[in-house]
Amino acid sequence: MDKGDFEGREALAKQQEEGLKTKLVLLDIDTTDVDAANGMEPVYADGKVVGQCSSGGFGHWTLDTGHWTQKSLALAYIDVDALASDLTVKILGNDYSATVTKGCIYDAKGALLKADD
Repeated sequence: MDKGDFEGREALAKQQEEGLKTKLVLLDIDTTDVDAANGMEPVYADGKVVGQCSSGGFGHWTLDTGHWTQKSLALAYIDVDALASDLTVKILGNDYSATVTKGCIYDAKGALLKADD
């Protein structure tokens, strides 16, 4: 904010003062049958819409990256007040529980598979 005047300065100052209303998060959806591939799937907490998915897919094995998460994952914008709530995502008319992930779910170095000697 110390770069002088610029387009959007007032809006940014207001946002910094009031805080964010939504946050982009990665959801781990409790299903292996479907994924939120279309985007726009609603996210609920206590029966109320608190966000929506922007994109999603099933983390499967790929030869180019060699990773395998076996999870239905989605990026979603969620109201910050609902981040600690029990969440559900409606996909193709069915509700699936979802968890906001903490950190990266992909173990690139395979450290979780290695035994402690």
